[in-house]
Amino acid sequence: MFIAITNKGQEFLYRSSSRLAVSKASAQKIADALTEVNYYLNEGQKWHVYDDPFYEREGYLYGKARVYKGNVKVSREYGFCKG
Repeated sequence: MFIAITNKGQEFLYRSSSRLAVSKASAQKIADALTEVNYYLNEGQKWHVYDDPFYEREGYLYGKARVYKGNVKVSREYGFCKG
């Protein structure tokens, strides 16, 4: 699973440079938390959960997000752009 930035109401489209790997168990919690604090978001955008095995390979993801001791941690090892 992965999460990515999308425009509200257009969840079928997302910014490919914002894909973050997440675990299935905490995917929605992470997306909601990042949206709540406007992490890399512009007006009218949100983080959304996607389940597409093709993009879950390392070369197509730009980092990882996880819940650690109740906090969301984001690591952007593969590069990340706001664009």
